[in-house]
Amino acid sequence: MDELTIRERAHLGALEVTFPGWRISVRGGVWWATRYAPPTDAQKAAGLCHQLARWGPIELADALTVQLGVLVRMGAA
Repeated sequence: MDELTIRERAHLGALEVTFPGWRISVRGGVWWATRYAPPTDAQKAAGLCHQLARWGPIELADALTVQLGVLVRMGAA
């Protein structure tokens, strides 16, 4: 993992707590989220991703919130 600032470490911790089904990491300045459990075919068809990458923690939080919405709509969250 890249050397993170105090603020970035705080963001990382908040993302890990808020989205426990995802492994959050930062590599090369890119924020990554990878689901611990790969999505089923039905979840993929509904728009659930196995991995996401964004340029910052806020953008990643936004994308993960969308993913959580997919699970809620499917009744899986």
